[in-house]
Amino acid sequence: MQLIEGTPVFTAQKDRLGDIDRFVLDPRSNKISGFVVRKGVLFSEDRVIPVQEIAFADGEQVILRRGDAGKYPLFKETHYVRPDPAEIQMIYGQRYVNPLYYYPPVGAMRWSTLMATPPHASPLTVERNIPDDTVALKAGADVISRTGQKVGDVSRVVVDNDTDEITHIFVSQGLLFPEERAIPADWVTEVAEHEVHLGVSEHSLQMLMSI
Repeated sequence: MQLIEGTPVFTAQKDRLGDIDRFVLDPRSNKISGFVVRKGVLFSEDRVIPVQEIAFADGEQVILRRGDAGKYPLFKETHYVRPDPAEIQMIYGQRYVNPLYYYPPVGAMRWSTLMATPPHASPLTVERNIPDDTVALKAGADVISRTGQKVGDVSRVVVDNDTDEITHIFVSQGLLFPEERAIPADWVTEVAEHEVHLGVSEHSLQMLMSI
């Protein structure tokens, strides 16, 4: 499967929706989790398409599994963060011209609700009779960037009332975060007893200060 910026995107009925404008990257797996289709014939606004919706892609066209274009969520700039250019070059090379990380604000729809959760993305849980193979995330744990730098401490967590899964962690008391900042749980790659490891660098985290 090939996904290239500018490639036309069609529904299952071969109606053209628009062209690929940029890519949404998963900081856990370093793979594309979705892409943004620029408004075109059927789209009056930019929309986000999960990669699971692709039925066929050969570099010249992308054909989706469904024909109802209105079901795809609208693209909102405030829900995404542009990674640091050096981080993109180091991890992804020249493959993606306009990469983004999904950044759901607290209370907003999570990316995992837009697509099937990948097998590697085990949900974070709180300490309520948790299974033996999980780790409870507690306040005060060190938050470590992808490059191994401590960026702050966990000050509090936000939990989904229906699933008891952590959706965000709030980070504070670090040089990058003089005030609390929310980090989506989907950016967390590992949780140990006293450390939380992220899939993004401290440079990409600095982009949160402008949101």
